[in-house]
Amino acid sequence: LVNSGPILITGVTGFKGSWLALILKELGAEVHGMGLSALQGSLFERAKIDKFLNTTIFDITCHTNLRKYLKDLKPAVIFHLAAQSLVLDSYKDPLRTFEINSLGTANLLDISLEIDSLKYIGVATTDKVYNQGDIARRFVEDDYLFGNDPYSMSKVSCEVVCASWHNLSRSLEGPIINTYRAGNVIGGGDLSENRLIPDLVRSFQNKTNLILRNPESTRPWSHVTSILFGYLYAASLGILQKSANLQNERKMNSFNFGPTESSLNCKSVVEIFNSNLNQDQKIEVKNMSNAQYEKILQEAKFLDLDSSKAHSILDWVPCYDQVSSIKKTFDWWQQVIVEGVDPLDACLNDVRLARNFYSDF
Repeated sequence: LVNSGPILITGVTGFKGSWLALILKELGAEVHGMGLSALQGSLFERAKIDKFLNTTIFDITCHTNLRKYLKDLKPAVIFHLAAQSLVLDSYKDPLRTFEINSLGTANLLDISLEIDSLKYIGVATTDKVYNQGDIARRFVEDDYLFGNDPYSMSKVSCEVVCASWHNLSRSLEGPIINTYRAGNVIGGGDLSENRLIPDLVRSFQNKTNLILRNPESTRPWSHVTSILFGYLYAASLGILQKSANLQNERKMNSFNFGPTESSLNCKSVVEIFNSNLNQDQKIEVKNMSNAQYEKILQEAKFLDLDSSKAHSILDWVPCYDQVSSIKKTFDWWQQVIVEGVDPLDACLNDVRLARNFYSDF
């Protein structure tokens, strides 16, 4: 993977994109990034990632600009992380959510078939593509896909786009295309609105109460380094498939990446976070009423992933369990906010610890 040629990360200015850039640079890869301008206070800005990364700022929904960029770059691998990734924002602007998540992906895949150098494309979707209901069971890759909100449905649409271009790519002997399904990816530097861990960090910083939409909802909490090394394992196998002309292996299309143990509920996450604080720092929680909650959106109460396919085919397992992932995230913020550690140094320390676990890299 590292020596395959230029690697492009779309959405590099986002949370996962920033971490992936750091991991790949640490591994010695030639990394390029594209995305929208970094938000103030984002990890990309805090860690000054643009200083050691070739970053191009433009909108992935512009087919003309994207085509010229890819033709000039001639990447060997693309990790497509560019997305509108916030559920509540998708209610405010559903059209823009579909433009980025569906049309943006279609643009990328359409142009990719013209790039002879391209061996592999990994597209990050979400665990929220599954037809969730309120059934407390683990989802597997072959389960029915459906979304109850604009964000989820835009990612279902993204999965359909990827399946369509996967078939085209197979017939044209183009790049291997995988989708990655993970949810509630946590780690240092994420300050997105209306996400539990960032909300906890803001409550900690501002000494304010935390409002929980649904304390009993379960989610598969995963540390960002675990998930991103899963992406790297998938890409490494994809490149081998491409070299051996095995792109007809349909079972390789998508992978769940999540914890091995059952999902934790939101209330437990707050308790773990609070367990690391002094008594006078404890974060007080106010639960949103059911009426308020239902008025805002319809979120699944139970989300759990079965990652046995990634375990068996990729030989990937998470490097942290959920409790350790939450504590690891808290430690990052403790270092940066309280101890004054440089965000880049805090990230690189976590990257090196994860690399020690994933010794294949």
